[in-house]
Amino acid sequence: MGKFPIAKRKIDMIVMKKKFPSLLATLTVAIFVTSFSVGCSKPNVTSGGANDAAAADTNDNDPKVTNLKGTEKAMLAAGCFWHVESGLQNIPGVVETTVGYTGGTTKEPTYVSVCAGKTGHAEAVEVSFDPKKVSYETILNKFFDEHDPTTVDAKRSYHGGQYRSEIFYYNDEQKKIAESVKAEREKKHGKPFFTEIEPVAPFTIAEDFHQDYLKIRGLNQCR
Repeated sequence: MGKFPIAKRKIDMIVMKKKFPSLLATLTVAIFVTSFSVGCSKPNVTSGGANDAAAADTNDNDPKVTNLKGTEKAMLAAGCFWHVESGLQNIPGVVETTVGYTGGTTKEPTYVSVCAGKTGHAEAVEVSFDPKKVSYETILNKFFDEHDPTTVDAKRSYHGGQYRSEIFYYNDEQKKIAESVKAEREKKHGKPFFTEIEPVAPFTIAEDFHQDYLKIRGLNQCR
């Protein structure tokens, strides 16, 4: 570049400006547009929860984000959600499970407020499953296997409305299947089931502490 590179560059720019004014202008605009595009590129979208399939699609390399595209959902309550989740998440074809609170009358319920019986919520499990690998009927049968639906608002030593047996359906087809499976299981059991079947209600994800509770601790059931 010589002893005076900066001065030489200034002279070259002056010459370019005189001889090729239109070319220099074009290059300047192109550089500006490219720089703006890179600086304002859209950031990666992160998932806000189990239901955000669109966000999951943009995070294929994030092991914490599950691609839920092509899945269906089931919402089930059957006592302590730790135990229910553990049983349901082991079904082949179940993609993801999330525990939380649903079927109540207040907003932003917490574990403490739900257990105090002040909100009307049930401890529930939201199940995302691949219908090509497992049927809704199979999930419901496992749901009934995980608790005693002949008792009211109870799960072993746990008692209270938050431990009630309830199926929250997402559509008419799920409602029909739920009614059919319940009737069939009642007939085999010989006793009436107290399991309620209601439309899906707003679902509040429970505190992180409760997610995958038994799985993380290597336990098979609530103690």
